[in-house]
Amino acid sequence: MPRFRIYIFFSIIVALGIAGVFLVAQGNYPIALVGSDFISARRFAEEYAAASRYYENFLKTYGDALNDAPQLTELELQLAVINGLVEKSLISRGARLETGEDFNYLVSNKL
Repeated sequence: MPRFRIYIFFSIIVALGIAGVFLVAQGNYPIALVGSDFISARRFAEEYAAASRYYENFLKTYGDALNDAPQLTELELQLAVINGLVEKSLISRGARLETGEDFNYLVSNKL
């Protein structure tokens, strides 16, 4: 049995390495920590893509009327998205503290 222990240990390390690479490739790694909640890179990328699409369509629709207004840069849009995600996380956490265990039940009944 002691002879196989090193092979088992090595196999576990390899499996953990493969799982880590898979998680990082999928974007499931944290980019921000809000309280005890993580904001993942995948969630940020999805929210940023939606905000970017919305802003592009907004400029196409109302761009002529906004000649004098300064346009958002990519960094400003990213900051707005991360601020929104942090706010959502804080509001959700506060709501969970207020309602306790009934949070998911209350939300599902309101929708």
